[in-house]
Amino acid sequence: MAGGQARRGIVGRGTPRRVSRRGDHPRRAGAARARQGPAGGYVPRMRLVLPILAALTLTAALSRPAGAETITKGRFGCHTQEVTDRLFKLVMAGEEVAFGQLLNVSLASGECRSWKPGEEVRLESRTLTYGCLALNDSQDRCYWTPLSAIQPAN
Repeated sequence: MAGGQARRGIVGRGTPRRVSRRGDHPRRAGAARARQGPAGGYVPRMRLVLPILAALTLTAALSRPAGAETITKGRFGCHTQEVTDRLFKLVMAGEEVAFGQLLNVSLASGECRSWKPGEEVRLESRTLTYGCLALNDSQDRCYWTPLSAIQPAN
């Protein structure tokens, strides 16, 4: 069709009206668009923002450095969280020989260290399960250690 008639439809008594490319109702095409949920229901925009804000707040709280802590349980920690996580996965899988070998090599190389109860440490960073701990009186890099090392027993 020529002259722009391809985008117009005939309504009722021959009155041309604009038809949206998306197939929306033409009267709603210019209005503020509502978010559609999976079942076609209205989803308020605020409902999408609140979980995002909560996640950002939690992330900021978890990454915020805390203060001085005391080791309550003897644990080990490693400079990289991946090595610490791998060691604990070996323990959980019951692979004691592989765990012992990896821990001994990591301790000898300085990648990991053992924490003793009563040591004063500072918590530099944390995740939900691990904290990066360093001795209070040193400038050494921190070691990723399970948070159970600094949490009092229940």
